[in-house]
Amino acid sequence: GNSYGIDPDKIFIGGCSAGSIAALHLAYLDDLNELDNDFKTYVEQLGGLEGESGNSGYSSLVSGVINVSGAIKETSYMNNNTDIPVLSIHSPGDLSIPYISGRPYFIPTLPTVQGSKRIHEHALRKGINSYLYTVPGFVHIPYGNSPEALNPVVYDSSIALMSRFLYDNINCSGTPTPVQEHINNNLNIY
Repeated sequence: GNSYGIDPDKIFIGGCSAGSIAALHLAYLDDLNELDNDFKTYVEQLGGLEGESGNSGYSSLVSGVINVSGAIKETSYMNNNTDIPVLSIHSPGDLSIPYISGRPYFIPTLPTVQGSKRIHEHALRKGINSYLYTVPGFVHIPYGNSPEALNPVVYDSSIALMSRFLYDNINCSGTPTPVQEHINNNLNIY
């Protein structure tokens, strides 16, 4: 069963920091030959791009990416996937994951990555539906790195941007059908 009526062809992925890095690579890296030999060997040892886990019989293709303070190794990975929209939220002063380009945490042994600004610029050049929300400051996760440091204004803005991004890109046909939770509450999922 699929009691929630999930359409496996309309899956969006996202994350913050390392989660965004993973999401961006899942969405856009589709050919092992695009990787440097060292990375290619490592990925092959883990079972290739699809890996050895997951949900057999379901595609790992996604319909869009939400990137919060993330980066991608090479923006050229996006060249074959121009139908996957991306929303990026990032601070230009991020000292952990570069907003433009650089090494995460300034660690010289880590690879140079392309941050949200470069992702957005490349996406626009390739005709990819891309949004960039730049949050001023020197923070890693723009709306707060912990519940204690949560910036409610930026958090609310980020949630609104994510919601709008999903609404604009899901492209549901017909009328969404509410699915009542099996537990006794008033929550409806659409």
